[in-house]
Amino acid sequence: MFSLAPPILIEKPMHHPRIKHLKSKAQKGFTLIELLVVIAIIAILASMLLPALATAKAKTLGITCMNNCKQLALAWNMYATDNNEQIPPNNGNDQGGFTAAKGIYPNTWMAGWLDLPSASDNTNTTYLTRSHLWP
Repeated sequence: MFSLAPPILIEKPMHHPRIKHLKSKAQKGFTLIELLVVIAIIAILASMLLPALATAKAKTLGITCMNNCKQLALAWNMYATDNNEQIPPNNGNDQGGFTAAKGIYPNTWMAGWLDLPSASDNTNTTYLTRSHLWP
């Protein structure tokens, strides 16, 4: 029952100081290849997302334009309702007859010219506030 075989001795592996240093350094962070792979994946995902964002921006601009047209149509309709079913006058850019007492250009529904790309009339809010459609 008893074995006469010598006992098995388990020796601890020898630790070399340089090997221990390399192991601890390797366990601290990611390798350069792992970081490059993560950056590449993020770049691919971003490139797939950017066209969708551009489409959403174009749709937003279209909706804004439609809303502006709706507001203008409502203003014309309310003006006609309030003025015996008459629409505002339209005599081009006729700014004659303006008086501070009336507060509007009597001969045209809106003064000024809309010229592209950067005429000063495009952003002159005075023309808007002196129009027939201003509340």
